Amino acid sequence: MPARFPYLPVVSGRSDASLMPLVPLDLRFKDGAPVQVHGLFDSGATVNVLPYALGVRLGTVWEAHHVT
Repeated sequence: MPARFPYLPVVSGRSDASLMPLVPLDLRFKDGAPVQVHGLFDSGATVNVLPYALGVRLGTVWEAHHVT
């Protein structure tokens, strides 16, 4: 059976909201602290985005990654 993800309201900052399929994620930071976040489920995406502050807390060294 395929996984199903709920369409939840996401506020864009312009006082309107859109429904988007969000998948719940449980992550652990490099210090072991857990955090629960939601990711946008987009099976047709060619680019994935991780918020900078979340990447830093997970231990990402952004300077080591280069976009071509």
